[in-house]
Amino acid sequence: MKNYFILVFLLAFVSLACNDGGINIPGTLLGTYTYNGYDEGGILVIRGTLVFSREDSVVAGTWSFNDGRSGNLEGRMTEGDIYIDLNPGFVDNNLLLHGTFEGAMISGQWQQIGFPGVMAQGTFTAIRR
Repeated sequence: MKNYFILVFLLAFVSLACNDGGINIPGTLLGTYTYNGYDEGGILVIRGTLVFSREDSVVAGTWSFNDGRSGNLEGRMTEGDIYIDLNPGFVDNNLLLHGTFEGAMISGQWQQIGFPGVMAQGTFTAIRR
């Protein structure tokens, strides 16, 4: 009986410790997403895959596009917003994503930035598979 009481206590403690008021945005990010990138006119210019793993507010994972480019991604999350760098560690030719969560979808803006500034930009969607 004593072991049963301890088990119930531990389960209740873990349940309360993990409760964040019903919002669990970090847990919804993990997984593989189908990525579609659009130019400023709304024309599809690239397709690919984003794979997310994360810890706390730090975002990490990998990406690959249908044109053969691929790499690691890094970023951060804040209250439903996500900021992703597809070329972390590079000073030039950065591809940056800024999006928000809506269910199993991330949508937002992308920018390709180099030494001269913004070289290209548009919108994107990433839908969890």
